[in-house]
Amino acid sequence: MEEHIAEIKTELAVQKQEAQEAEALLKAFDGIDSAIVYGKYVEGKTLEQIANDCDYSYSYVKQRHAELKRWLTFIDKYELDVLRFSLDR
Repeated sequence: MEEHIAEIKTELAVQKQEAQEAEALLKAFDGIDSAIVYGKYVEGKTLEQIANDCDYSYSYVKQRHAELKRWLTFIDKYELDVLRFSLDR
């Protein structure tokens, strides 16, 4: 039973750390970028809903979202590469 409790505590600590990292990432965005990231990934809105809410065209919001996704993908890959490098040492 104690092992199970220790596993749950470890998982909770990991989830808290991930939540803090996600919050920091969200705070890194400003203006429409923030509205897109928060609306899409936190509130679960469609890009069309975000465009309507922010009074931007759907095509612009779609384009910005694509650029943001490329940036986030790059950051994820970079972090994985750094982690692999540090583990190889």
